[in-house]
Amino acid sequence: MLKKKKMKSLIGLLLAMVMAFGLCGCGIIKKEVEDEATVNDAGSTEKDSKDSEKKASEEIRPQDDFYGYVNKDTLLNLDLHYGEAYGGPAADIMNDVDAEIISLISDIAASNKSYEPGTNEQLVKDAYIQYLNQEDIGSLGAEHFNKRLKEINEAKDTDELLDIIGEIAKEEGQVLFFDIMIERNFFESEKNALYIDQKDSIFNIALKDIYESDDSRQMLRSYVLDALLACGEELDEAGRKADDFVYFAIDVAGKTDYQIMDAENPYASFTFYEEDAFHEILKNLDADNFEKTMGIKDNPYGGWYVRDKEQLAMLADSFNDDNLECIKTYLICDLMNRYNYFLTEEYEFLKLYAPVSYLAKEEETALYTNSLLENRVSELYADKYYTEEMDEELTRMYEDIKEGYRQLINEADWLSETTRKGLIKKLDNMYFVKGGGTPHEVDKNDAKLIGDDAFITYVNVNKDNYKKQLDMIGKAHDKSEPIMSAQTVNSMYGIDNSFNITVAIMHAPYFDEDADYYTNLGGLGMVVAHEMGHAFDSNCINYDSDGNYNPDWISKEDREELENRMDRMIEYYSTFTIMDIYHVNGELTCSENYADKGGMECLMKIAKTDEQRSKIFENYAYIWCMMLEDTAAMDKLQTDEHSPECIRVNAVLSSTDEFYELYDVKPGDGMYVDPEDRVSRW
Repeated sequence: MLKKKKMKSLIGLLLAMVMAFGLCGCGIIKKEVEDEATVNDAGSTEKDSKDSEKKASEEIRPQDDFYGYVNKDTLLNLDLHYGEAYGGPAADIMNDVDAEIISLISDIAASNKSYEPGTNEQLVKDAYIQYLNQEDIGSLGAEHFNKRLKEINEAKDTDELLDIIGEIAKEEGQVLFFDIMIERNFFESEKNALYIDQKDSIFNIALKDIYESDDSRQMLRSYVLDALLACGEELDEAGRKADDFVYFAIDVAGKTDYQIMDAENPYASFTFYEEDAFHEILKNLDADNFEKTMGIKDNPYGGWYVRDKEQLAMLADSFNDDNLECIKTYLICDLMNRYNYFLTEEYEFLKLYAPVSYLAKEEETALYTNSLLENRVSELYADKYYTEEMDEELTRMYEDIKEGYRQLINEADWLSETTRKGLIKKLDNMYFVKGGGTPHEVDKNDAKLIGDDAFITYVNVNKDNYKKQLDMIGKAHDKSEPIMSAQTVNSMYGIDNSFNITVAIMHAPYFDEDADYYTNLGGLGMVVAHEMGHAFDSNCINYDSDGNYNPDWISKEDREELENRMDRMIEYYSTFTIMDIYHVNGELTCSENYADKGGMECLMKIAKTDEQRSKIFENYAYIWCMMLEDTAAMDKLQTDEHSPECIRVNAVLSSTDEFYELYDVKPGDGMYVDPEDRVSRW
């Protein structure tokens, strides 16, 4: 069995200091020893703990807590501003990117240039100026919404309601009631497919909370009641309908598969149903008519992928004339929720549910424009901020890391030769999307997306986005399309065996043009190695070298060994805690822990000297420096597939032999793990 490991909150006794402010961080690893006294980090007994822990709060050794050693000063001097749940280098980057977006869009809007119709610049400039100068934002959507409200209220049956849902999807780009997606085929990487996703919330309230919490049910009832009263319902009638709707929501929550919702591999939870089986799930609805109503003229795939069959069947079964009023309530409240910002003057209660902005109007307008025209701004952002120097360094990292993984795979003597060749082929087949991807072809007709007012523009853009989704049907999946926009601070591996490093994440400390290669390798390089490592993690190992779902592509013997290693990884991480008592969910975080551990093993193939390794280790620890509110930390622990930041550092390095050699880590040190208990991806 593994020895139990602890991550004490922040740095030793600093928890007592920061908890008064509702904050928590991560720090010293401690071992529990079953003896007459508990041995602490300095090797003394509990009777000496006050003196030793006071010293630990002043001096942290890398051998005891590398995360705390690197990040102590930053954490001690970090202040969370009002409304912020976390802070640190990653949060600073997000703020910097917001500032860059605001600057980019503001400069375009202030330019005296006359941009060609349909270009990114023309759309961004016109949308910005229109929104900025619009004085009646909160009333723009009233006439349109009231028209839809009348149509919904006057519908005589659910067939008419389905027609209204289809019209709203095609004319406004808002898909109500059923969560339809047109996405790359999760199981055949060269194709797209039709999906109906699992509904995880209603009006921004999580279904799990509705199922478990009376407070959430009361919150849902209050919103529905307020909405119906604002729409002219009498109090008694509105109250009855609100009660009925809450019971409906509870029924939906009761038919929801939360194991699927929280699944380690959500893609594997989708099941393909051929047309006949899909018809059976929908029952009340004619599936062919359903597709045509939603604008799907032809389904070339012979069926749909469904994530939660029981939930979908319940929704479809409820879509009948006996529930006519309840379905109407759903559609009215859902549409109001989506258009709330354009309805706050006509329906003032919505101000209670709309987020309050403390930004200047110009800044708010720029960020709104970014959210409205995300793909357009993405191309502009990449063009401005992605430099040749960045591209050269990123390309070098990619090639070095690819070679590092090649060495790891070739040296893994537990692999059969057939599996080894397959993994090498998957490595060679990876498609790397960097920068902003390939710019789209300008269409001057896109200039018409800018309508007579900001609300019409909002509708036009969403309508155009939905049309583009429909246009994907029957076409091949394009791996060269970025998975995320360039201004998103993130990176992602796609199960089609592509991965995307965005421009926005290429800020210090992840990437610093003034830093040396190995410092950047510990930052952005670790991000690249982590994402490439997902190709071989506990989830994506089920996808073959072409990115198709095919668990049997790995031999039975190798799969058994992979599962044994996975079990050890789960057990290892499950022994770590934050705030002394809250354990990491090793199963939930397994795939991300695999990617972290594999990524570090890969970087150790690249670094050749102690100085190079030291730079990698230190920047790796720093990029995960983060201060969290205690409630945010607890929520992440239960729902985030990533381990807490301090554990992402210390747990990885405690199983890295080169770390032991560099810092002379010995038994009794906080970072020490017995050799037989250390884990390895390869």
